[in-house]
Amino acid sequence: MSIRQRAALLLIILIASVSCSSFLSAHVESAATLTILYDNNQVDSRLRAHWGFSCLIAGTEKTILFDTGANSSILSFNADRLCIDLRLVDVLALSHAHADHCEGFGAIPTGSELRRVCVPSGFRQDVLDRLPLEDAEVEEIDGLTELCQGVFLTGPVGSGIAEQAIVIDASDGLVIVTGCAHLGIVSIVETIQANLPNRPIALLVGGFHLLQEDEAAIEVIARRLQELGVQEAGPTHCSGDLARTVFRQVFEESYLDLGVGTIIGIAL
Repeated sequence: MSIRQRAALLLIILIASVSCSSFLSAHVESAATLTILYDNNQVDSRLRAHWGFSCLIAGTEKTILFDTGANSSILSFNADRLCIDLRLVDVLALSHAHADHCEGFGAIPTGSELRRVCVPSGFRQDVLDRLPLEDAEVEEIDGLTELCQGVFLTGPVGSGIAEQAIVIDASDGLVIVTGCAHLGIVSIVETIQANLPNRPIALLVGGFHLLQEDEAAIEVIARRLQELGVQEAGPTHCSGDLARTVFRQVFEESYLDLGVGTIIGIAL
């Protein structure tokens, strides 16, 4: 079963669920899940869409929250609706220091399991100073770092805005999640391939930062990602509606229409 098929199956399960317990027990098919908790695109009408991005990676050795979106009350609301207890988050990984990716930190309740906050080297200190870290220690990521078995942070890619992506080494290949890809989605993929060679890229999702690009430029980027071996793609957040349209045309059945409420099963 492809990642696309697992995403569709889990979304159907989510919508059909009548209680938290029934939803959580439905995850037996996959060893891990990637849930988009915060996004300005919507796939589940019960949730609140808002500019920003956050996703939860569960079922791996550690439960990881990648970004927090811009608003803690919205992140909390969406997590509650999806029966996700943010107290169980072990690691918070922030892609970069922009507000729409880190200002929702307050959604993680006091007394949580959170002990590590991982930021790219060069992350803005003034933003860190505003985060209610409690018992969590901040770890600056300089280069490719394994957070837990099979899950990696890239550390800052390129120069300029300090931004990192997260990578899951799944049975089908690498699953790459980007926050905004300010430094270029192609550059991020190329960097990951250089650091994790000989692994196919099963899925690329997240913000691709293509809002300012025209149709021709977006098509060049989409086709270059195909040349690099990206099997399935799901642009969301700052990718823009035009990019979603172009990627749908280029990737055809390998395009994933993602947004807040999307749940993807990942076989490890």
